[in-house]
Amino acid sequence: MISGRLLRELQEVDLQLDDLARELARLEAALHEPEELQALQTQIRHLEEERSRLQRQQRDLELDMQGVVETRTNLERRLYGGYITNPREVEAAEQKAEELRRRESTLEDRILELMVTLEDLEGTLQELHSRLDGARARWEEQRAQLLAQQAHLKEERQRLHAQRSRLVGQLPPDLLLLYERLRQRKGGVAVARLEQRVCQVCGVEVAVSVERQVRYGEEVVLCPTCGRILV
Repeated sequence: MISGRLLRELQEVDLQLDDLARELARLEAALHEPEELQALQTQIRHLEEERSRLQRQQRDLELDMQGVVETRTNLERRLYGGYITNPREVEAAEQKAEELRRRESTLEDRILELMVTLEDLEGTLQELHSRLDGARARWEEQRAQLLAQQAHLKEERQRLHAQRSRLVGQLPPDLLLLYERLRQRKGGVAVARLEQRVCQVCGVEVAVSVERQVRYGEEVVLCPTCGRILV
C-alpha cells in the first residue's frame, strides 16, 4: 500500500537524520580546543607569572643595591675625604663601609642568580611558544576541515528535513502519530519490512494471515513479536 512505501521512506530519512545528529554531535565535541593547546597555554601563563615575580624581585634587589652603593660611596667619601677625624668614628665608619661592601656583594650574587634563572626561564618560554605555535597551526588546519564537514552535514540535514516534511504531509495523522510513538519506544525503528513472512527487524516468522493483512489489507498491522509496523 502507498502508506507502507511512505513509512519506509520516512523511516529511512529519520535514520539518516539520527546518524547525522550523532555525527554533528561528534564534530561539535571535536571542535572544542584540544587539551594539548590548553595545557601549553596554562604552562606558559604560569611561567610568565613566575617570570614577572622574579623580575619584580630583581628590581627590588637592584633598588636595594643602589641604596647600599650610594650609602657606601657617601660614607667612603666622608671617610677618605677627611671629614671624619675622630679615631673611634673612623673605625666605626670603616666597619660600616665593610658591612655595606659585604651587603653589596650578597645582593650582587642574588641578582646574578636571578638573571641566570630568568635567562633559563626565557629559553623555556621560547620553546613553549614555539610548540604552541605549531600546535595552534595544526589545530587551525584540523578545525577548518571539521567546520567544512559540519557545514556539509548541516546542508544534508536541511535537505533531509525538507524531504521528511514532504513525506509527513502525505501520511494520515493517526498513522503518523503511531509511527512517532513507536520510534520513541523502539530505538528509532518503527517500521519493519516483511519478507517471506519474516519480520526483518526481529527475525520472527509471522502467520500467513498476518502476511495477507500486510499485503492486501487496509489496516495497519504490527509485528506480533516486536510490535513494529509491518510493511
